[in-house]
Amino acid sequence: MQRYRFVFVPALALAIAAGCSSDDSVNPNVEEHFSATLNGASERPTANASPGTGTAAFTLSADRNTLTWTITMTGTNNVTAAHIHVAGKEIAGPIVLPLYAAAASNNPSITGSITRAAYTSPLGVSFDALLSLMESGDTYANVHTDNGVAPANTGPGDLSAGEIRGQIARVP
Repeated sequence: MQRYRFVFVPALALAIAAGCSSDDSVNPNVEEHFSATLNGASERPTANASPGTGTAAFTLSADRNTLTWTITMTGTNNVTAAHIHVAGKEIAGPIVLPLYAAAASNNPSITGSITRAAYTSPLGVSFDALLSLMESGDTYANVHTDNGVAPANTGPGDLSAGEIRGQIARVP
């Protein structure tokens, strides 16, 4: 885990700095859409053989003040959390936005939204920096599952470290 810190921390600092610059390709008068395809093979630091799959869809309002999401899943059980994390495809990064946290659920869909005014990040990343990180492909969504029976992380439905994951990309 230590070697990831040396790679990740400078990369995060650069990504946040880049996120503070303007992006002329973003039209502030049009909704922006992002998506991620979730599966166990994309989980990091260790891929898994989960039968679970999913799709995460994000919409940024035209005024850039509200981010909404829907995550639909199949083959997952005991969902306990979902997040947006900051990192590239091969790194397990820190949480930048919680999307779901509750008692274990077998509901195949997670929906929610956050406004600029209500947003706070465990990393101290601003709403604009989060949007820039999403626009640059430096975030991923993942879903955590846990059946509550020891030992943890022993198979599908019991992967509290993360069951399915997918890199978030802007939809053209």
